[in-house]
Amino acid sequence: MLQDDIRAFLAPEGQLAAWIVECGSMVVGHSALHGSSPGPLTTVVYESMGVGPSGVGVVSRLMVSPELRGRGLGRRLLVAATAEARRRALLPVLDVVTSYVAAIAFYEAAGWQRIGRIAIPMPNGELVDEYVFVAPA
Repeated sequence: MLQDDIRAFLAPEGQLAAWIVECGSMVVGHSALHGSSPGPLTTVVYESMGVGPSGVGVVSRLMVSPELRGRGLGRRLLVAATAEARRRALLPVLDVVTSYVAAIAFYEAAGWQRIGRIAIPMPNGELVDEYVFVAPA
């Protein structure tokens, strides 16, 4: 669920780069690359891949307007963020909520490998279950 402050959600501290797709004067897609810090995601990455937080680039905030899905926009945004992570010598990873079936299928179709599962605490105290993925070699 998007936060009340959309600017803070789309451009948080630690963001390394971001991309948008425009259709006319409307933004219809977005992705970002964030730095990483110690936490559940980087613990899974370290245990599975042997890479610590300073070597991880987190692909995040990948969104495409529902009416434009299936046209390759999401794939282009994913490729851009992945390429930028590699340019910075970072291992591209991402996390996705376990109930987001379409997103999981999208990442798996793009060759991303599921390497673990984490529970992320939300500000209200609830835990959100997520899968951790790593980009294809």
